[in-house]
Amino acid sequence: AACGVNLKLDSTANSYAKNSPFDVSLKIEAGTAKVTGVDVALSFDKTKLKINSITWASAINTEVTKNIDNNNGTARLVAVDVQGNGVSGTFTFATIKFEGLVTTSSTAVNIGNTLVTALGEEGACGVGSKSGKSFTITAGTGPTNTPRPPTPTPTGGAGPTPTGSIAPTPTPTGGAGKVVNFMVKLRGINAMPAHLPPTVNFKI
Repeated sequence: AACGVNLKLDSTANSYAKNSPFDVSLKIEAGTAKVTGVDVALSFDKTKLKINSITWASAINTEVTKNIDNNNGTARLVAVDVQGNGVSGTFTFATIKFEGLVTTSSTAVNIGNTLVTALGEEGACGVGSKSGKSFTITAGTGPTNTPRPPTPTPTGGAGPTPTGSIAPTPTPTGGAGKVVNFMVKLRGINAMPAHLPPTVNFKI
């Protein structure tokens, strides 16, 4: 085969937090060859990583197979360019979203069996280097618990103090009262002695 290509995995960082998805680009270095189809296998440690999704990232985007097998730690990506124009140079064939399952100092994603076709080529292109990538998975910081605000303390007092007063009920101080005159008639005496008054005054 006259054409030759290289494949590599690339990402913006080498270390990611556990349970935080991150993107890995599957890039193809095609040079002057016009790539029209790619069939590539990936492998990874199923106890440390999983694939959440795969997104096609070039004109080679008519899907033939997109098989994610997290139970066995493998994936297979097959797509073609139905327009027939081909893609040359260095380009991203697909973006794979991985997620770390446990903390680890190093876990690798490897590129396995690969088949690449190109415009004007009778057979498959020769595949040169296939560069996988290793990642560190950290514990991360975890969610931050925001404390609940304290219940506000009322700033008011006990309320206004009454400024008036209740006038006491006046206690009677006594007075002249009413004078009642009674005439007392002593039993057996028909006539009052001269030294007794004819009436007796009672004050009530």
